Amino acid sequence: MKKSLVCFLGIILFAACKTSDKKEPINTGYITNMAGGDLSISGTITGLGNQNLELSHQEEDGVKRDTLQATMDRFTFTTKLKEPTQYVLAILKEGEIPTLSFFADPGNITITGVIDSLNKARVNAGASQTEYEIAINTLNQIFEKGTPYYEQFGLAQQNGDEATMNKIRTIFDSVNAQAGSYVLQYAATNSSSLVALNFLTMAKANGAKAEEISKFFDPFSEPLKNSIPGRRLKIYLDAGKNIAIGGTPPGFTQNDTNGKPVSLSFFRGKYLLVDFWASWCGPCRAENPNVVKAYNTYNSKGFEILGISLDAEKSAWLAAIKKDKLSWTQVSDLRGWQNEVAQMYGIQSIPASFLLDKEGKIIALNLRGEALEMKLKELLGN
Repeated sequence: MKKSLVCFLGIILFAACKTSDKKEPINTGYITNMAGGDLSISGTITGLGNQNLELSHQEEDGVKRDTLQATMDRFTFTTKLKEPTQYVLAILKEGEIPTLSFFADPGNITITGVIDSLNKARVNAGASQTEYEIAINTLNQIFEKGTPYYEQFGLAQQNGDEATMNKIRTIFDSVNAQAGSYVLQYAATNSSSLVALNFLTMAKANGAKAEEISKFFDPFSEPLKNSIPGRRLKIYLDAGKNIAIGGTPPGFTQNDTNGKPVSLSFFRGKYLLVDFWASWCGPCRAENPNVVKAYNTYNSKGFEILGISLDAEKSAWLAAIKKDKLSWTQVSDLRGWQNEVAQMYGIQSIPASFLLDKEGKIIALNLRGEALEMKLKELLGN
């Protein structure tokens, strides 16, 4: 439950355990200078040794990832920024991957931390990072209201105590609502801030509707609207109007299990089920036999499926495809809940699916069990 609670803000909360002694801002009054320039990052992570790190950030055409080689706990990185951006630093290793999220303006950044608590590393950077730490500290204080109930929820779950679980869910819902309110208020009062724009993007990824986000996005300054995250958010807001029955969802391209790019447009001319799932999703795996049956019955009549996995580990993804006998095209960017298509389509839970007609328009949403087969029978006959 703790994981699901802090996932409200996705990538923003990679730094959620970092504390700050700075005061909470109501309106920072900070205007982000979106000019680019030289960036130098140097870091010391005790216990890192000579391991590899990955430094990633969002660019126009996707996530750019740079591999850094540490030497005796130290690493350096230099680049020319197109504009200020948010970086994620990750230690490349098996299992759970430690990460640190921070904002970078042109200039020099130093990072000091310990490998076992990378998310608490100290980042000495520019004004955007200072603002980010203040805002994150306030957000942490909201989430900490739910911390005393994690263990209680786990015990209630073990004992099958639904009454207690429901009471605690109400508390968690209240905490999430307060966090969501703070994020949107921050965006509303700091419309010239890159941090505020990032918060608004995360609100989008966690359930806020396109129409609501548009109200907060419209007043943003033109430099921010024309930034990479601004333009990407605008694409989502425009597309959000079309992710409904009768709409034409946005196109996309992701790699299949063999690393070959597959585009949504490849399937035009057939009825297509765009199916979001993951190997770790119990309800998805339980639904797969129904989807397999529908595919085997109607594939020869013009029905196709495009599976989009929210997996992060390729081996688990491939094993689930084989075990569940999913013989249709599967794609993924292996970024888990940060899957780019899932964010573009506003996916908040899985399984989730969109049935498209031959022209690529949505004709049904989230068909489960026999409902999918009945719809296909209506469209394609026995």
